[in-house]
Amino acid sequence: MYKKSPNLRREISDMKMGQNDPGVDFHNGSWIRIVTSNQGSRGGRATLLVVDEFRMVDATVITSVLKKFLTAIRDPGYLKKKEYKHLKERSKEIYLSSAWLI
Repeated sequence: MYKKSPNLRREISDMKMGQNDPGVDFHNGSWIRIVTSNQGSRGGRATLLVVDEFRMVDATVITSVLKKFLTAIRDPGYLKKKEYKHLKERSKEIYLSSAWLI
């Protein structure tokens, strides 16, 4: 997508590929980080957790490591405005998997 989308390229300030700290930084301050789904990934923080091919990830790792990332609640500036005080941000989880035949 990156190569074919000038709009996407304009939004990205830095992109790291490879095994050491892969991720994407955006000009607006947002970022995406990639971690492995194993016990060694403890300590990460996130507001959105995406687990790709979740059926291949040990359920214990999901509950004891990855879900613990969701302690960082997003605090966007618009919530400080009077008309939005009633709103609350929540962390989200997305689980992706390909079809599986039994």
